[in-house]
Amino acid sequence: MTGHIPHGKTVYVMSDRELDDYTIHNSIIGELQKRGHRVVDAGDKAPASAQGSLVLHYLDDWNWDMCMYLAALNIRVLDGNTSEPVAIGTYRTP
Repeated sequence: MTGHIPHGKTVYVMSDRELDDYTIHNSIIGELQKRGHRVVDAGDKAPASAQGSLVLHYLDDWNWDMCMYLAALNIRVLDGNTSEPVAIGTYRTP
């Protein structure tokens, strides 16, 4: 991941599509909480006001090959005041 999520900030976590499986969603929330962040679960809706906070957008892509597996995950953390990226991370299976 490039960038850094500053400590002490509230982070709104939202999926960039309608939630159908909460596995990744809940994992992201749990990892942020373990690292001391205050987390607000925004589900798949943009927060009404994120002033002074961060908004974490993610998009997960799953494939099927004898079992379901995570094929790709894109994460963008945006400043709630400016909508500028604070951190960006990507994962793709080889």
